[in-house]
Amino acid sequence: MTLEVTVRRAVPEDSKCIRGLIQWSFMGHSYYIEDLYVQPSSRRTGVGLKIFKEIAKDAIENNAKKLFFSVLNWNEPAINFYKKLGALDYTADMTLDIYRFTRPAMETLVNAE
Repeated sequence: MTLEVTVRRAVPEDSKCIRGLIQWSFMGHSYYIEDLYVQPSSRRTGVGLKIFKEIAKDAIENNAKKLFFSVLNWNEPAINFYKKLGALDYTADMTLDIYRFTRPAMETLVNAE
């Protein structure tokens, strides 16, 4: 397995601090955003838009068909931002539920007889 790390700047080169970051993975024809963060002082300044444009550009260049991410349902500012960018609520029309295993649950599963 090869891990590829790419660093891109979404802010001017003369910036003294990181204003935002994104962590993603790419599998098959889909990109999965694992984490996205913009410093509170840099929100509503275009940093988030620049980050999303970069990841979308990368996805298109790698022939991805979809870009997935999740957002906590109480995070209205983020939800509104994503909708403004054109993102669709994937779960609104779904007829399935999404489950997860926590670390303790995985350990219990592995150690079960």
